[in-house]
Amino acid sequence: MTTPVAPAAPAPSYAADAVRQLKGLSRAELAMFARSRMNLFNVLVVPAMIICGMLATVTQFSINEETGRSLGQMMVSTSLAVVLILVVYSPLTAVYVVRREEAVLKRLRTGEVTDPIILIGCAIPYLAVAVAQFAVIAVALSIISTGAPGLPHLAVLALLLSMPICIGLAAFSSVACRTSEAAQGVAMLGLLVLLLTSGAAVPLELFPDPAAAVLRFFPLTPAVDLANSAWTGEGGSVGSVLVKCATLLAWSAITAAATRRVFRWDPRE
Repeated sequence: MTTPVAPAAPAPSYAADAVRQLKGLSRAELAMFARSRMNLFNVLVVPAMIICGMLATVTQFSINEETGRSLGQMMVSTSLAVVLILVVYSPLTAVYVVRREEAVLKRLRTGEVTDPIILIGCAIPYLAVAVAQFAVIAVALSIISTGAPGLPHLAVLALLLSMPICIGLAAFSSVACRTSEAAQGVAMLGLLVLLLTSGAAVPLELFPDPAAAVLRFFPLTPAVDLANSAWTGEGGSVGSVLVKCATLLAWSAITAAATRRVFRWDPRE
């Protein structure tokens, strides 16, 4: 009489392991994020202050009249870029530097956690705040000024497809920094470049046509364009949307490849 063999326990899937690891990393990062008053101020208050300053500038110089878009429509797309840069890119640059210099990243790599999971896990609290902030701003502007977007899925695409770019840019920028203070300076330079080239601070309609055509292929410009299209309907054709999404995906691949090649995991001596 043969002894029945107990069925083997199913091997844990890679996806389940990744989700479990992301939960653990993001929970730890969220705890550290919540303990820092400076982080809370920079992520929750500074973006609102900058958006209000841009609102005053647009009103004073009547930029909305030159672009053909309403004030609310302009501010929605501008807010998207500001939130992505100030809530995701800038603080993540400092986070990667600090975690590297504290040897946290090095210790995590000695375990079973993969490199992408480590970088994404550190970013999840900031991504969640960015989604919540942009949602609040978009809803508020829709009620006060613009009305509901005709193509809301384009705004969702703009937000989701640009987040990997911001993570990659933050990881890439951290390579040049030895301290958190240096990271703040590098992030400030990146903030200025991204704002000026994305059409958020200066609408592309105000640039000469050749310059505007080139800037449309910069990292965050397609996201700003998609957010514009969500409320205005302009540039919302299938072909135009596919080009913008392809550009965002291409930048995600470029920043991921650059990060994989140059990112430093060990503390700098």
